[in-house]
Amino acid sequence: MLVGKNLGPYAVDKEIGSGAMGTVYHALNTKTKEAVAIKIISGGHETNTNSVDRFKRETKILKSLNHPNIVRLHQTGRLNGAPFYIMEFIEGESLEKALVRRGRLHWEEVVSLGQQVCAALKHAHDMGIVHRDLKPGNIMMTPAGKAKLTDFGIAKGLDFEGTKLTATNCTVGTISYMSPEQCKGERNITPKSDLYSLGVVFYQLLTGRLPYQVETPLEMFLAHTEGKFERPSRIALDMPIWLDTLVCQLLEKDPDKRPLDAAIVCRALEEIQEKVAAQRSAGVDIVSARRGDLPKNRRLRDESDREAARAIKEAVTKQKIKRPKKIFYEQGWFLVVTVSAFLLGIAWFTYATFIKKPSPEKLYQQAKVLMDAHDRADWEKARSGPMEDFLKYYPEQSDAHAKEIQAWADTIDLDLRERQLHNKMRREISPEGDAERTAYAATRLENGGDLAQARERWSDLKKHKEVRDPELRPWGLLAEKRLGEIQAAEQWEKELTELIYQARSGNREIQADSAKERQAALALNAELFGDLALASDSWEKLKTRFQDDQDQRPRIFLAAKKIRDLKTKVVRGAEEMKVRRELLAKKVQEAMKLQEERPPKARVIFRDIVNLYSATADPEIAKFVAQAQKLLK
Repeated sequence: MLVGKNLGPYAVDKEIGSGAMGTVYHALNTKTKEAVAIKIISGGHETNTNSVDRFKRETKILKSLNHPNIVRLHQTGRLNGAPFYIMEFIEGESLEKALVRRGRLHWEEVVSLGQQVCAALKHAHDMGIVHRDLKPGNIMMTPAGKAKLTDFGIAKGLDFEGTKLTATNCTVGTISYMSPEQCKGERNITPKSDLYSLGVVFYQLLTGRLPYQVETPLEMFLAHTEGKFERPSRIALDMPIWLDTLVCQLLEKDPDKRPLDAAIVCRALEEIQEKVAAQRSAGVDIVSARRGDLPKNRRLRDESDREAARAIKEAVTKQKIKRPKKIFYEQGWFLVVTVSAFLLGIAWFTYATFIKKPSPEKLYQQAKVLMDAHDRADWEKARSGPMEDFLKYYPEQSDAHAKEIQAWADTIDLDLRERQLHNKMRREISPEGDAERTAYAATRLENGGDLAQARERWSDLKKHKEVRDPELRPWGLLAEKRLGEIQAAEQWEKELTELIYQARSGNREIQADSAKERQAALALNAELFGDLALASDSWEKLKTRFQDDQDQRPRIFLAAKKIRDLKTKVVRGAEEMKVRRELLAKKVQEAMKLQEERPPKARVIFRDIVNLYSATADPEIAKFVAQAQKLLK
């Protein structure tokens, strides 16, 4: 129990939830007064490899995600051997609790929350992460109506594809919300699995019940793979038909029949809102023209009752009863005119909304508002909305706005292609299409250090930069960027070489701007000194240090190139230390001879020995370092 204790600056005041794997506590940062949630692995699980792996999975995935609709990770640590992490505290309740309290949600609320969940899923999917446990219990809702996606404990992505999560390594997730492919135990679970689970969530939120009413887990598995469900609109009579159709599409058993991705679902939800708003707007005049406050069916019933009464009275008295003269809005001509006007209004709205092209200025302003938000989710919304329409309707426009729109679109497309390629490489997913295959091959060559071959592949792909095809142009932009990074890698090698020669000619230490740059210069210096194994090891360490920082890609390229160039020349195993000692003995002997004739050159050798080997643990090499230090003084 952590309640009443402090964890660093965090004062734990209460437990807010617990499960089989971990316990979640509420805490307050005593310095900033910020409320946080602390999740710590349950007692006994800290020694269970699978439990710890799952916990690490969740922290690594949360660390890679940055989206306003996904719970934010602050930091990680261990307490008495048990791993924990500190995350954003979300004020509100889960949709699971909301359902228990309210029974079901109004369709407009579901659409609003659904858009936010789709934005979160799109961000995760773009990062190569599939949630695999989407359910109302893992979606939090704040009092202001903001949705937050939580619990990525069994998510698939990053470097955890091989981690076992169950005893059989076949099915993970909550049975009521699992996709057919999850139920079948398929290994290649795609983002469309999350879309199916989202369909189940929508169905439950709208109707207050699950699509399949069964009693056992086995029956639920069979229902997801073979069963049929009742359309949600037959239960929730107030929901729009378009929303009913979307939920049914999400619940398709064949992933290929579901919507393409979360962005498409988000766009469909937006269109549902727009269509309903259009219907309401167009019907205002008709509604206001109705007589009285009674519903239409009641009014018609009253009129038919009066007509029947007249007929009975005429039959009894044998007299023709004079019917009251209808006022103008009860006469047939007025009904014809009204219906015609209504239909013309609908036709005009359809033309104005779906057929008439929006002005370029309007599209530009819509895109600018979203781009000024400086949020990736808003940028992607701008790209799939006003930017796409601008480029479709006004492809030949070349003014300042058109250039800015194209520049924005290129930036977003390039970022998306780069992330997709990076995630496919990490997850070893086969590329699709000629352009992606070329980029995939060029990236493999870069990672392997063959920059010359990589340059050829990228140069071939760069031609697509000049086309307008939205599928090909981003690959050309990516090729242009990578070619620039390869050039930057080669330029960096020249700069490092210059640093070394300046230091040697001036008989001084290497003047590097950063620790990493100094380490790279020493790696190159080791190669010039003749210790190829040390040079290769140094480049390997640098590559590892730079690996998670994609802004340092030119450095990664150079390190990979050096490792590749030195691979066949390096002596390893028992001979490695022997070769190093012989090299140092030879260098010290050479420097001793140069001390009288060319002292500066001798000092360069001594300084190289000190710089390259001062951290060594080998006692014989340490003697050479001590000798060099003594002679330098």
